[in-house]
Amino acid sequence: WRSGPYEASWRQLLKALREVSLFQLAGRLEGLLLPSAESSAKEGELLQSSQVFSITESSIGEKEANDIADVLCHNTELQELYLYNNKIQTASAIKIAKALQNTSTLTKFSVGANNIGDGAADDIAIVLSHNIQLQELHLHNNNFRTAGAIKIARALQNTSMLTKFSVGGNNIGAKAAGYIANVLAHNMQLQELYLHNTNLQTAGAIKIAQGLQNTSTLTIFTIGGNDIGDEAADEIAEVLSHNTVLQELHLNNNNWQTAGIMKIKRALQNISTLKTLQW
Repeated sequence: WRSGPYEASWRQLLKALREVSLFQLAGRLEGLLLPSAESSAKEGELLQSSQVFSITESSIGEKEANDIADVLCHNTELQELYLYNNKIQTASAIKIAKALQNTSTLTKFSVGANNIGDGAADDIAIVLSHNIQLQELHLHNNNFRTAGAIKIARALQNTSMLTKFSVGGNNIGAKAAGYIANVLAHNMQLQELYLHNTNLQTAGAIKIAQGLQNTSTLTIFTIGGNDIGDEAADEIAEVLSHNTVLQELHLNNNNWQTAGIMKIKRALQNISTLKTLQW
């Protein structure tokens, strides 16, 4: 079953969806356009099927969050949730997370580029702890700090299937890096890791590199903007030497000196797939 463009307000559309379980839908609802009349949002998109729910690049306030939460709490078979770049604040994120606490089937969870903050970390952590088969987690640019990042990392300790992990643009610091390193050590099939602009510093970068020592599948690795010094070069070089399928490496805006650069360059000599290298 397919629908064409569906013109309705946020609340009319979500009210209709709230009464239908995702699991009961036959086929897919595609191309549902969300007008900005009631939410003052840009035109957004809702894609919902028995597995996927997506509203992106819009504006979700508390009222819309309530309606979305009502939909999600009735759909415990959800596998993919995309809510990135929606200006979601802490209170709205908590409502949405609470609605997901009976869901244990998520494989992709993307709430990046909002303004969630540490205040929602406990509720998000509960969701993550129930979804140990998670493959993609995108939390970048959300104003998470050390305490929130630690809570989220602890919730991921039993997850071992991550292929994409993005926490870039959050000021998590070196302390939280140790907890994230433990997550990385359990997810040896990781392909994309985004840790740019997270205030890792040298100590945090060493921890992250140690967590990646048994990973050989990285294709994208970003740790730019972290004030990393040469003391971390040996560990990072070791990681790179194991990841011969690497395609993108971002090391820019750190505190590299000649010695550290040379160590990393030597580690890259056996990588023929590298397309992007930023110093």
